[in-house]
Parts: sequence; structure tokens; C-alpha cells
Amino acid sequence: MQQIAEAAEVAVQTLFNHAASKEALFFLGRVPFADALTRPAESGEETWEDTLVAHLTHLSIGYLRSLDDPDNLAMAAQIESTPVLLRYERSLHTQVEGELAVVIAAHLPGTDARLAAALLLATTRAHAHAHRKHLIAGVPPQMPLELMSEVLPARLAQLFAVARDVRVAPDPAPTA
Repeated sequence: MQQIAEAAEVAVQTLFNHAASKEALFFLGRVPFADALTRPAESGEETWEDTLVAHLTHLSIGYLRSLDDPDNLAMAAQIESTPVLLRYERSLHTQVEGELAVVIAAHLPGTDARLAAALLLATTRAHAHAHRKHLIAGVPPQMPLELMSEVLPARLAQLFAVARDVRVAPDPAPTA
């Protein structure tokens, strides 16, 4: 952090006011999905579930399209080649998963919100990660984005069905 502060000609404390670590600094302002995932647009004619599926698909495809930009692809390559950055990225996804579970629980009572969030985000991450690795390697992805745009919503909707079919036990009453 000292070297970064010197290069930016700011005090080290200034960096820590914005990010708690080098990894957090690396991702600062570069992960708009984290906020966007937990704030899907309000549904109009569609159900909230359908709106969330469309939103997750839009964000996933948008991220993958952003890798057409050489700077974004270089960042992705750095993440893939740096274990500590890859772990930090996963921790961001885990944090968002918990936040998304809260949103799902509020909108879809009776759904196992934790399971739904975990399944939805694991699926979008798996698709994005596989696609990203192919782009970094300079080989065509296994699934073109046009096809992924068609396939991903159906897969996500199926996962919602799985989370709805799980019998959710009520939270136990607090004990004195």
C-alpha cells in the first residue's frame, strides 16, 4: 500500500480510507455487479422472479461483453493468474450471495432464499468464469454469448423452481 500511495502521491491513510487492502483497492469501483445484483429492477408485467432472472442474465452477459475491452480483459487475466485476487473475487461473490438471499426472502416468502441465491450466483459465476478463461486464453468460448443469453434464463428459472420446492422451516424462536 505504501508503494501505491507513493505512486499516486497520496498518504497511505488516504488509501485505507477507500480500501482496507490491496485486493479491495484493486477491485474498487470495478465490480458494479455487487450492488446491481441485490437491486433488480421492479417488475412490470413479469413476476419479480422473472425480473430477477432477466436482471442476472443481463448483468452476466454485460460483464462478458465488457471483456471485449482489452483493459477489462487484462484485469480478468490478472485476477485469474493471482490466487489472492481470485480468492478476493470469490469473497465478493459470497458477500453478494448473502445480500441477494435477503432480497429474495423479502420478495419470495416460502422460497429457500439462501439456496436460491447460492444456486443462481453459482450458475452465473460458472458460466462467466468458463467464458472468461477461454477469452483470456485466446480461444473461442464453448458457448457464444448469443446462445448463453438464451440458455441462462431457462437454467436460472429452473434453479428457482428447485429452491421453491425445498420445504423451508421457520426460523426457531429466540430463547431467553
